[in-house]
Amino acid sequence: MLFVIAIFLPPVAVYLRTRDWLHTVVSIILTLLLWLPGFLHSLYFVFRKKSSS
Repeated sequence: MLFVIAIFLPPVAVYLRTRDWLHTVVSIILTLLLWLPGFLHSLYFVFRKKSSS
């Protein structure tokens, strides 16, 4: 489901996965530059294994 969100709203997918505002703001900036960098950034977080912290 996060993959589908990452296609249409990359910053939302990053926020839902990380709950971190810094990564979300970076994703917003990348998405505003062009859609592809924001999409790739969100895919990184969607498919990254969760840290055990």
